[in-house]
Amino acid sequence: MKNQKLLTNIEGEVQELTEEDFISAVPFSTLPETLKNKLAALDAQQVPIKESLTLQLSQDVVQRFQATGMESSDKEDYEAKEKAFYNAMISAWLNTRLERDKQLLGLSVTAIGLLVTLLRTVGVSNYLQVVFFCLALSAFLITVISVIYILGENSTHIEKVLENSETESKTLTRLDKAAGISFILGMVLIVIIGIHSAVINLSEKGTSMSQGKSSDTQRQSVTAEERSLNGVAKLRPQPPRDSQTTPSPANSSATSDGNGSSSAGQSGNGS
Repeated sequence: MKNQKLLTNIEGEVQELTEEDFISAVPFSTLPETLKNKLAALDAQQVPIKESLTLQLSQDVVQRFQATGMESSDKEDYEAKEKAFYNAMISAWLNTRLERDKQLLGLSVTAIGLLVTLLRTVGVSNYLQVVFFCLALSAFLITVISVIYILGENSTHIEKVLENSETESKTLTRLDKAAGISFILGMVLIVIIGIHSAVINLSEKGTSMSQGKSSDTQRQSVTAEERSLNGVAKLRPQPPRDSQTTPSPANSSATSDGNGSSSAGQSGNGS
């Protein structure tokens, strides 16, 4: 008998049959009896033997078996749906909690950056704003630190729950409360900072507008005074003018009489 190629490889898997393999194949009936028995035993192990039986049962027993089969089928379907629903709810709950922590972390970091930018660009105008900025930064910083600790503590808590050594972590409860309260406080402080800054800006604008109006009023009054006293030099009294007047006849006669009398007097006095 000539050597034939094996139909299985080293791992025991059947190789792809070729045309030569089909040509060299022999029918089952020509096989030796020992090989037939082995193949028949393998076939019996793979395919279970079922025997058909005929039973005569009452109608009540038949209905009971049918009802039990239907109830068990419905119960299995209900349990499968309940498991799927429970798994979906657990997954949604975990995703929601993790998403909440991630949102708190991202918003807190953004708020810290915004406050630092406002301090560097706008600045503060009084000590009360300094206090508000410090409190807001502290609140958001507490939120960031709490969320970071929460993310690290979650894995430890899951391991303890799987080991049935812990059902609820007090540390996570305190950290969740701290993160939520500090974030809300930081948001309230940001609103207060915005309102306070708006009030200060309005008061400064009002003061500048009042000062501008007063300066305009002063300028208008000075201009009016300058205009009303612009011709005050015309009211200054004028000095008298030097003029030569011609004497009248009466005055000249009176003057001559006076001169004669005076000359006569002088002559009398001389005599």
